[in-house]
Amino acid sequence: MPITKSVKKRVRQANTRYERNKALSIALKKTIKEFLDSLTKKDKKKSTDLFKSCQKIIIKAQNKGIFNKNKASRKISSLNTKLK
Repeated sequence: MPITKSVKKRVRQANTRYERNKALSIALKKTIKEFLDSLTKKDKKKSTDLFKSCQKIIIKAQNKGIFNKNKASRKISSLNTKLK
């Protein structure tokens, strides 16, 4: 159990960041799953819209530090390849 005031604050901050990152990760997985489903249904317009939203979420995750720059780029590239 943390004793000092600064350590207690660090624990609170870590929990807040964890919750925020977890929500973003879940949203990303959900969007990617919808994107892949739309590809199997061959709905081109919906697929392109979902690709843009996936790309936006991936970049946001990269900026937050959830993903490394190269991993984010690799994910976007692989989704773009599947779209084509």
